[in-house]
Amino acid sequence: MMKRIFSVQLSIILLSAIPLILMSYFLTNIVNNQTKQLVDQGLDSFNKFYIESKKQELVNYLKLTTIAVEHYAMDPAFTPQQQQQRTKELINDLRYGKDGYFFIYQYDGTNLVLPTLPDLVGTNLWQQQDSNGQLLVQDLIQLAKDGGGFYRYHWPKPSNNVNEEKLSFATQLEPWPWMLGTGVYLDDTREVSEAFLAELRQSTKSTSTLILTVTLSSLVLVAWIGFAINLSDKRNADTKLQQLIHSVIQFQEDERSRVARELHDGIIQLLVSGRFQVQAAQMHLEQNSNGAPLHLQKGAATIHEAITEIKRISKGLRPASLDDLGLGPALQILVSEYGDRTGIETTIHHIEEMSRYDGKIETTFYRIAQEALTNIDKYANAQSVIIRFGASERSIMMSIKDDGIGFNVEKVANLKHLDDSGTGLRNMQERIEFLGGHFSIFSSQNKGTIIKIKLDFDDYIFQEPAATIGTPT
Repeated sequence: MMKRIFSVQLSIILLSAIPLILMSYFLTNIVNNQTKQLVDQGLDSFNKFYIESKKQELVNYLKLTTIAVEHYAMDPAFTPQQQQQRTKELINDLRYGKDGYFFIYQYDGTNLVLPTLPDLVGTNLWQQQDSNGQLLVQDLIQLAKDGGGFYRYHWPKPSNNVNEEKLSFATQLEPWPWMLGTGVYLDDTREVSEAFLAELRQSTKSTSTLILTVTLSSLVLVAWIGFAINLSDKRNADTKLQQLIHSVIQFQEDERSRVARELHDGIIQLLVSGRFQVQAAQMHLEQNSNGAPLHLQKGAATIHEAITEIKRISKGLRPASLDDLGLGPALQILVSEYGDRTGIETTIHHIEEMSRYDGKIETTFYRIAQEALTNIDKYANAQSVIIRFGASERSIMMSIKDDGIGFNVEKVANLKHLDDSGTGLRNMQERIEFLGGHFSIFSSQNKGTIIKIKLDFDDYIFQEPAATIGTPT
């Protein structure tokens, strides 16, 4: 007998644990894959925005430098030779940032100003190449002749004397056949990108840890349920089993609330911050050019869509209205959003008469309504749904009726392997019966379905102080 009892308990544990483990595995993979896509999109948008901001920065530097040359060196009181000399001295002394400087080349390739490598001043660098074999001096001079432009190449960074990628802007320095240029090194882009990537990875790791914690906690509770079965007193064992399963459901509700808060306070805040940055860049570009680039507009739309989706998931996990406002307002919000999302005409009656009830009762009725509406959307092909409530001092009831295609209730109830709809019906029935309530369903093909649940407060199993539980507040 003991061997048989242990075998039953072990089977219950394994049957409960395997779906939890699989769910945890697939959910973790989904989170990781979605986060990877978010990281790739975020980094791509960030890098493009960063490069565009650097380009604008270089253009502004050269404009300011040109103005300084006009005011300082182009005084008619000086000879042309003196004007050139004063210009070279001015450009040679100008600096910005840690590694920012300016350079001048004659159109034949002779260097006139190069503050970081003064030994090359006066040298013809027409054939000068970078580490990738680019004839950078020739290319920069050609850009200047064409009216100015941006150019990427590799050049020693003054602060560490290491070849780094550099973005330069070259333009003509009138009235002489000179090319004036300046540039910024792009190695700091990697540092900022890596910091951004590390933050997102840490967020992913925290989410995976949370999923693992919920799974392990659920497994512990399931194991507790299995070993709590006592065949010597079946009624007592069934009662304890219901209590433990209810604890699991309550634990899941608590975890849903915590995950919803984590999504709202963590990932949403990061995305909102990113959206503000992208929108700020978009407004800046629209003010300073003919319009924001298409990829920036798409980036802002993508981030906004991600924020909306996470808010939807957060609300689905645990609606704040249920805790803050109670069952009536929470169901009104659920019905309104359901109708807008599905196009199904959904009405709710007598909800204004609802008062506040014990949290377990409100959660149960809300989850049953939510599950029923989900099944109707998936399977019923209905045009309308009507939800009715009835409440008194001693009981509360709810009915959900649709005009869909219906189904064979007995056939679904006898299925050994339930599909999604069968699982949903079983969940609704178990939720209300855990509280001591009653569940009934009537359906026929092409005549719709009606679900009824009722809870008498005298039968409410998980009662606390009698003066408050089951009594409207």
